[in-house]
Amino acid sequence: MKSLEDMKKEYDNIKIPDNLLAVIEEGTKRAEKEKKSMKMKKTFQKFAIGAAAAAAVCVILPNTNASIAYAMGDIPVIGNIIKIVTFRDYQVNEERFQADVKVPEVVVENQTDGNNEQLDKSVKEINFDIQKTTDELIQEFEKEMNQYEQGYQDLNISSQVICDTDKWFSLKLSLYQGAGSGYQRQKYYTVDKTTGKRVQLKDLFKGDADYKTAISNDIKRQMQQQMDQDENVVYWLNDPDMNDGNFTSIAGDQEFYINENGNLVISFDEYEVAPGYMGAVEFVIDSAAIENILAK
Repeated sequence: MKSLEDMKKEYDNIKIPDNLLAVIEEGTKRAEKEKKSMKMKKTFQKFAIGAAAAAAVCVILPNTNASIAYAMGDIPVIGNIIKIVTFRDYQVNEERFQADVKVPEVVVENQTDGNNEQLDKSVKEINFDIQKTTDELIQEFEKEMNQYEQGYQDLNISSQVICDTDKWFSLKLSLYQGAGSGYQRQKYYTVDKTTGKRVQLKDLFKGDADYKTAISNDIKRQMQQQMDQDENVVYWLNDPDMNDGNFTSIAGDQEFYINENGNLVISFDEYEVAPGYMGAVEFVIDSAAIENILAK
């Protein structure tokens, strides 16, 4: 039986292949490389899962979180929203009588500004005036149609929102009556949305301001300028043939509106300050002409 010492000598004399160390070294490097690759793979998987979760949040939040949906425009802006609906649709289409009437009604949605009572009052006043005005024209049209079968009669009523900003709302009511010749006029309704009040022309100015003179002088300037530039433009201004028919000043209840740029616009009916072929005319008042007398 070999002794432990003899077995040790035999083990020490075993010849190791020349390429064994290279094989071991190559295997060690491969193992380290695979280990590093697995670590990177796991890191990428964690990143991908996180990114997917973030993407899922981006998709889900607008549909589940009200504040985020509001920021993205999915929820209406908080505040008073004034809209127009058709209150009455009156149509006549006969050989001698034509009527195309769409009577508007002002409605308020999303009242949250604290001036609800005043705004409701203003809207009721506007709707009452619109319905009263249009009812009278329809009744007059029907009277003519029933009494004068051989006559001609046209009636056209329409509306348009001229301005709708954070502060101002202006509605235009167009009224046309025709019987051989026609007559066009406009009525305007303006509301200060910050107070809920229906605004009259005088409300735009300081209490003691002579706003009628300031506005009238600017209109005269524009009339003359337009006539100087175009011979086809005619206003009754300093016309010796018109006598008292010449324009001198706006009325206290002159029709007006505020446009989208916040400018004051004065409107005149057909035949009010010019021949009929000029139609209904309006003037945007130069802000420099009235800025010192505007109410704050």
